[in-house]
Amino acid sequence: KFLLILNLLILHFSMLFRSTLLNNSKQLAKNALLLRNPNLFSMNESCDINTFVGKNCVCSSDVNEKSTMEALMENNASWAKKITDKNPNYFKNQSKKHTPKFFFIGCSDARLSIQEMLGLKMGEVFVHRNVGNQVLSTDLNFVSCLHYAVEYLKIENIIVCGHYDCGAVRAAATNKDHGIVQQWLAGIKDLAREHNEELFKIRDTEMYHRKLVELNVQKQVLSLYASPIVQKSHSIKKQPFIHPIVLDIETGLIHEVEIDYQKLVDKFKHIYSMYDFV
Repeated sequence: KFLLILNLLILHFSMLFRSTLLNNSKQLAKNALLLRNPNLFSMNESCDINTFVGKNCVCSSDVNEKSTMEALMENNASWAKKITDKNPNYFKNQSKKHTPKFFFIGCSDARLSIQEMLGLKMGEVFVHRNVGNQVLSTDLNFVSCLHYAVEYLKIENIIVCGHYDCGAVRAAATNKDHGIVQQWLAGIKDLAREHNEELFKIRDTEMYHRKLVELNVQKQVLSLYASPIVQKSHSIKKQPFIHPIVLDIETGLIHEVEIDYQKLVDKFKHIYSMYDFV
């Protein structure tokens, strides 16, 4: 009997302790939300903290405001309706084929709205994006996209797009440790070393940045030409064509980066050539 009573007491105090911890956790969460918006709960006193931390999270700085995902779902429905009002079979036709004209390799920067800035429609551009628009043979994600684009989608045009005000290029140009991303930026930092003499002459920091952005695009083009996937395709059908461009965030305009492809191939073919592709 004594052991039974002892076990019941332990169970009782254990449940009481857990209940206290839960209430404290809720209060901490509530306090954190109040720090962001002191008027949050006064807007709707019946809005319990469970509403915020539960699976049906609907409250924000305005308790009547729709959740982010609800807004995005409505945006999507509105977008789809706008298109089907003009062309009822638009999405049905899209579902029957996937024949993009371009393979776009660009930076993950949120300011690059690819289809809009290039004036392309849904289904016209196949996309791979990463930090600093890198073309790396060690990146299985990228190599898989390249192989699929060239071998299966038969895309004839590859666009390598850099952009000014690129955070990756700016970070690589500093002498700071950026953590794990530092390994990803190593190629851009090596690029600055390889062109040190040319870059050293540029005293204006913004012009230095812009030049490094353009050199980065050129390097990725060379890496594409060094790829056996691209070389094999070129040896058979003289495609894909590669287009190096840079987007100026301040103007929204893109311009081509000048590259003498023949000079590039002649200079490095003894190192990289695996096929007679030029």
